[in-house]
Amino acid sequence: METFLQARCERFLNDISALGRLRTRNSSDIDNKSVIDLTTNDYLGLAKSERVKNATIAALEKYGSSASGSPVVNGYLAIHKEFEENLCDWLGFNEAVLWSSGFLANESIMSGLASKGDIVLIDRLAHYSLIKGTLRSGARMIRYHHLGYDALEDQLKQYSKSSRNIFVVTESLFSMDGDYPDLERIAELKKKYNFVWIVDEAHGIGWYGAEGRGVCGMQGVIGSVDLLVGTLGKAMASQGAFAMFRNSVVKDYVINACKDFMYTTYLAPVLVGAANESLACIREIRESERKNWQQRACALRKALNIPVEGHNGSDGPILPIIIGSEEAVMCTAKQFYENGLKVAPIRPPSVPNGRSLLRLSLKTDLDMEVIAQRVQKSMKGISCA
Repeated sequence: METFLQARCERFLNDISALGRLRTRNSSDIDNKSVIDLTTNDYLGLAKSERVKNATIAALEKYGSSASGSPVVNGYLAIHKEFEENLCDWLGFNEAVLWSSGFLANESIMSGLASKGDIVLIDRLAHYSLIKGTLRSGARMIRYHHLGYDALEDQLKQYSKSSRNIFVVTESLFSMDGDYPDLERIAELKKKYNFVWIVDEAHGIGWYGAEGRGVCGMQGVIGSVDLLVGTLGKAMASQGAFAMFRNSVVKDYVINACKDFMYTTYLAPVLVGAANESLACIREIRESERKNWQQRACALRKALNIPVEGHNGSDGPILPIIIGSEEAVMCTAKQFYENGLKVAPIRPPSVPNGRSLLRLSLKTDLDMEVIAQRVQKSMKGISCA
């Protein structure tokens, strides 16, 4: 007999399928070796490096495969503490906490730190994890125009006159459009208005800044940021996330108030071993090498005549090609694959309606000229309406 749950699920699946938004699980495994994978977030190519793999094996042999418990019960191991200390030394914060995913970190932190009566000013294109956490908190969320600093200041002026606490939240490198904000301008606003500044550095870490300290490091604003979140699943070639704090009071509050942190098995030590070694690799990369891959990424975007709308980002690892409809983007992704490029078709709700796009995630070891040729060939032969 059909249950109400099955009927409910079928209705939902039929509805999103009719909109061209049905998703399935996809693998990065490619049988055709001539196809270049532009879907992975392993921007620096460290996930398969021998050095990182050996560190992962060493952590496995020393600590086993699992933390085997919550961090507040038994799961906080010496390797976690060592990695947190290395993160603090790297980014210049005093405290760090690890999480099992970036989504969980963002949602938990926003829902735990913001409260009813607070104001959260958040960039309109910020990641859904930040939005969901804010909604959970009960705070009033105001999504200002993407990279709209005048609009942000107008809201700061308005609410600074009240006694309400204010948070300002942004990504450092936006995951869909590949642009980054003028963080220096927000830092200037912080000198004029009293707010807590939270930055999600998920996509900027490793690619930008001296020693890979991200867009915040590149723009010299790390010292102005109150709380910084970063992921381990992209340039750092592992899985999980970290949050950086200025003092132990806020860190201890998060550990005790964020139930998502308290009631889950802690990050596996093998993942921490991989991330810790990746961090060491990132810090050793020469600035000239980092500039080289940024210049090559910029040249690719120019060759394809793809503008960047933000403060910058033309030299970043995320390259979006806006297609339009859901049907067209899926069709175009197939044509890209036929021409030797595996790309990610991004559809609503990840992007606004009518703005489905192909996201090309670059890696430092790619031949940008070959990619440009294949993209141009794919776009010329496009037959998707």
